[in-house]
Amino acid sequence: MNPTLNILGISGSLRAQSRNTGLLRFAKQCLPHTVNFQIADLADVPFYNADRCDS
Repeated sequence: MNPTLNILGISGSLRAQSRNTGLLRFAKQCLPHTVNFQIADLADVPFYNADRCDS
């Protein structure tokens, strides 16, 4: 029995038509069934931006 390999893919873009996210989806389709490949959804994570914060 082969152990399952777990991989988490994280895209650097939140855009709906992101090429990076598209490449992650393509990679997921190309992997064998013994690989558990999840794509992180960071759309609801509030990212810190020092330029937008009041001092």
